[in-house]
Formats: sequence, structure tokens, C-alpha cells
Amino acid sequence: ATPLPPPKAHPRYPCRKHAHRPSPLRSPRIQSLSLELGCGLSSRGVPIEDSWKGEILPDFLFLGDRVTASDLDRLTTLRITHILNCTEDVSNFFETSSPHLRYLRIPVNDRSEAGAEMASHFPRCVEFLDECRACGGRALVHCRAGVSRSATIVIGYLMQLQRWDLKASLHYVDKRRFVQPNSGFIQFLVGLEKE
Repeated sequence: ATPLPPPKAHPRYPCRKHAHRPSPLRSPRIQSLSLELGCGLSSRGVPIEDSWKGEILPDFLFLGDRVTASDLDRLTTLRITHILNCTEDVSNFFETSSPHLRYLRIPVNDRSEAGAEMASHFPRCVEFLDECRACGGRALVHCRAGVSRSATIVIGYLMQLQRWDLKASLHYVDKRRFVQPNSGFIQFLVGLEKE
């Protein structure tokens, strides 16, 4: 049998080693991670060695998931001082064992009907993040996957802090970590932009 020619690089993923199209059954974050293993830059333009950090604003604001929130070594490496947990069911893992970590939980479900629920918690989230910034702290905002609930808080916070519109904030965050707020949360952010 004649050997097959090497695969051509996919235009969006130029790394030759992983030139095949990712399986449509895998999530975009998994696709991104698998591509990062063979390339110098992630598909988000972040160096591989920094891609796990979810650093949104340098030395201050980080976006993550339950894995990061449950890993004390990662939290220590990132020098996290404040953790904003945007879930009802993921633990505040080190609330009692690590007194240097300050927690805030906003119990929001990831469903499109939860936009009003998100809106009711948002002012307290801004206050918590502002307090962290004022004292020179470093904040991790997380939910279960780090894609919808926590991403909504981070995008909304950037809209207020930087005075950016929704499109600029969403683009800025998505360049650093894959995000996909649900439709209810997008409606909340559209309303926030109009304020």
C-alpha cells in the first residue's frame, strides 16, 4: 500500500503535529488544550506555559473552573487571595483550612432564566473584586467550568472597571480563555451596557 501524504495544516490551527480537525464531539476548551500540547501558542494567543492560569488582568484578575479552585498548589502559585465562587454546589475548598483566602459565594445556576439572579448578585461581586484590588490582592473568579457564570462576572466587571462595551470586554476575555455565557447572562450584560 502507498503511504498517505502527511496531513495539511488546518488554517486555524497551523501547528503541523495537530493539523487534523478536532472532533466535533469534544468541547472547545478541550480542543484548545489538545492543540496547546503541540504548539508554542494556544489558539487564544497565550503562551502554553501561561494558558492554565486564566489571567485576565495582570497580577489581579483570574478566571477559572472548579479544578483550579480545588488545587491549593495552583492557588498558591498564582498568589490568589480572594476567591469568588459563582456556583451553588462547588465547595469553597479551603475556606476553613486556609484563612489567608477570602471567599464570596454567589449561588447562581447556569441556565438561561438566571439572568435576573445574576443581576441581583452583581453589585456585591463588583464590591468584592474592588476590595481585592484596593488591597493589592489577586482574585480568582470561578464556576464549574469557567465558561458561563464566572465569565459573565468577569466580563461585566471589565465593562465597569475599564468602561468598555460588551463586545470589547467579551473579546478581551475570550482571547485569554474560552468563554461562552448563556443567553440569559448575555441579556444581563446587554442591560449592564445600557446603564
